Amino acid sequence: MKHLKLIISSILFLGIMASASAQYCPSPRAGFNTAARLGTSSFYNASFASNSWRVYQANFYNTLNQGYRSGRLTQNEIISLELDFDRLSREISWAYADRRLSFSERNRINLYTDRLERKLYRDLNDAV
Repeated sequence: MKHLKLIISSILFLGIMASASAQYCPSPRAGFNTAARLGTSSFYNASFASNSWRVYQANFYNTLNQGYRSGRLTQNEIISLELDFDRLSREISWAYADRRLSFSERNRINLYTDRLERKLYRDLNDAV
């Protein structure tokens, strides 16, 4: 009987630890939230949703268009930034495929987001 209690408690403990290691987050393509803006890395909190992803995407492409119209971005820079944005979007889709966002996936997405935003800032502000 003592062994059975030990086995059951260890199974429950492992189940709790497994559920704590991955966090449930809504898909970026479902729900409503307009908190995300370009230039912020806070777009993977628990309330992240598709509307904020659309806002982020629209702000990103608006920034590219304004940069191109003003002459601050070249065509090659825009192509490179769009490819990086597509990679970020793919990474988000892969991370949310199982409807859970682990801490490593969140960190990787935040890393890619920060890199993209730094690259965009660097390309916009390089003096020609």
